[in-house]
Amino acid sequence: QDIVQPAFRIQFHVYDLLKPLRFAASQEKAFVVAFLALKNSIHYFIKGLGRLHLRQGEFAILHTQERDAIARFEKAGAYQSFEVCWSDAIVEHALPYFSSLQAVFSTAGSVKSFYLHPPGQPAGSKALDIVQDILKAPYDEPVTKLYFEYKVREYLLSLLTEAGKAPIIKIRLTLEEYKRVNELAEKLRSHPNQKFPIADLAQAVQMNEMKLKMVFKELFGLGIFEYHLEARMKEALRLLEETNFTTKAIASMVGYQLTTSFITKFREHFGYPPSEVNRHT
Repeated sequence: QDIVQPAFRIQFHVYDLLKPLRFAASQEKAFVVAFLALKNSIHYFIKGLGRLHLRQGEFAILHTQERDAIARFEKAGAYQSFEVCWSDAIVEHALPYFSSLQAVFSTAGSVKSFYLHPPGQPAGSKALDIVQDILKAPYDEPVTKLYFEYKVREYLLSLLTEAGKAPIIKIRLTLEEYKRVNELAEKLRSHPNQKFPIADLAQAVQMNEMKLKMVFKELFGLGIFEYHLEARMKEALRLLEETNFTTKAIASMVGYQLTTSFITKFREHFGYPPSEVNRHT
C-alpha cells in the first residue's frame, strides 16, 4: 500500500518469500523518514548510511537525500515493513520540542544522510497502536486523508519521544564509571585510524573486559568493535565525499594497512564500493 500526499507518504510492504532474497530498492528523497519492521527482521543497506538491521518492532528514523537502498531477507517467511516520510513543514512543528531535529534543519539542502537517533530501538506500544490505526482506517475519502495527516503527525511525535528516552542500564554503574565509558566512546569516534585492544580499554575505564563489553552494548546498542568500525566507515565516507585523497590514502587514514581490506569492508558496510561515492569537491 502506498499513500502519497504533499506533506507525507505512507508505505506498507508485505512479503511472503519462499527463499532468502536481496533486492535493490528506490525510495523517495525524504526530509525525515522512519523505517519500522512490523513482522520479522529486515536488513537494509541505505546509501550513505550503511547497514541497518531492524528486528521485529524496532525502528530507525533518519534524514536522507539519497534514493538507493537494498533490502535483504535472510530466510523464507512472511515479512512486513512500515515506512513514513514527513515533509519539512510537518517536522518543523515538532522542532521546538525535540533537539534532535535541529541537525535536520541545519543541513537542509545537503546530500548528507544521518540517523536522528541510534537505530534499532523498540518502537513502543503507542507507536505500534498508531500504525494499526493507520492500516485499519475506518473512514472513506476525503475524511481518510485528514485522518492520516493527524495520525502521521502523532506517529512522528511518538517515535521521537521513544527515541529520546534514556537507555535503561541493567548493570549498576557509578557516575564515574558512566562518565568513563562515555569518554571511551568519544575516543573511539574521534580516532578512527587507531586500534584499541579490549584489554587496554578495560584497564583505562577500570573495569574487567566482560563488564565493559556488556555495559558498552547496553549504552550504545553496538559492541565496541562494531561501534569503532561504524566510526571508521563514516569518516571514510566523509573523506571520499569531501576531499581529493586517493582511496589508498583514505584507507590508511582510517586505520587500514591494505587498501583491498578497506574496499572489502566498505562494500560490506555500505553495500557499494568506494569508487561509487560521488565526490563533491
